[in-house]
Amino acid sequence: MNVKDSSIFFATSIIFFMAAAIIISIALYSRHSYEPHVSELLKGSQKQITEAYTLLMNPSPFAGYTGLDGTSVVVEEPLAILNHEYKVNGAISTEYIEYLEMLLAYRMLGTELGMKTAFYFFLIAGAMALLGFISRYRKRPV
Repeated sequence: MNVKDSSIFFATSIIFFMAAAIIISIALYSRHSYEPHVSELLKGSQKQITEAYTLLMNPSPFAGYTGLDGTSVVVEEPLAILNHEYKVNGAISTEYIEYLEMLLAYRMLGTELGMKTAFYFFLIAGAMALLGFISRYRKRPV
């Protein structure tokens, strides 16, 4: 079976484009819907702050609360304190607002990483498509 190089380039381009589209849709949802909602909740009453805490326990796909990098280690202690406070009292008091703001900032960093990753994948998809066109239409020596 003879496979043309251009077909491989175009298939790779489509795969990277689809991955970028998925990543950017998640990042845009987080940036324009999720994060502003949590930010508004942090300005409210104790009930709203507790709701913001429950929302922040669902981390961004690009900013999970695992110890994978140096910045996530900074998040582990406040996360443990917040989890203990919620377990003991069933709510988060306003004195822990700084910790919640730190979790929100960490999520925003993850959203930024998602946006940059999608942009990078779009560039790769464009480069692969360009290589596909070059491969398909270049003059071959006889």
